[in-house]
Amino acid sequence: MEDIIDLRYALDTFYFLVMGAFVMWMAAGRTIGQLGHQLECPADWN
Repeated sequence: MEDIIDLRYALDTFYFLVMGAFVMWMAAGRTIGQLGHQLECPADWN
C-alpha cells in the first residue's frame, strides 16, 4: 500500500511540474503575440 502512495506522490509531482511549465509556455506565447500586435499597429492605435 505504501508503494502506491509513493507512486501517486511521484506522479502528482511530475504532473504539477509539467503543467507549470505548460503555463509558463502559454504566458510566453501570449507575451510574444502581444508584442507582435503592438509592432504591427500604428502608434496612434495604442
